[in-house]
Amino acid sequence: MPKVIIDSSFYVSLAIDGDINHLRAHLAAKKITGAKITTEDFLKETLTVVSQRQGKQAAGIFYQYVISDTEILPVTTELFYRGLDKFLGPNLNKNVSLIDCIAAAIYENIGADSIATFDDHFKLLGLKVVP
Repeated sequence: MPKVIIDSSFYVSLAIDGDINHLRAHLAAKKITGAKITTEDFLKETLTVVSQRQGKQAAGIFYQYVISDTEILPVTTELFYRGLDKFLGPNLNKNVSLIDCIAAAIYENIGADSIATFDDHFKLLGLKVVP
């Protein structure tokens, strides 16, 4: 069964009707098959943005949507440090966040097949990006 990690940029686009990528996210979400996975960090980012733009109630509703069919992975100490090593690497683009580097470490650790995102910089980390 394919494993797809879902990034906060994808979730935010899916949750917010006026987002530039909302339709793309909605269509792509229907095509995701296999195990849906996200990280605690991606969930924190997503719920914060949804709350700021649409209110706490909308954030709560979106949280229920996510947990209905998505595994939420914790950021262990080991994976934090693997991500930190990537983040502090001398050749990494300065615009790639620590949270995204930690996600790349999780991606590798679980053997994910792709990441659903609208952030192209995941390609710089060697991840297969969809949509």
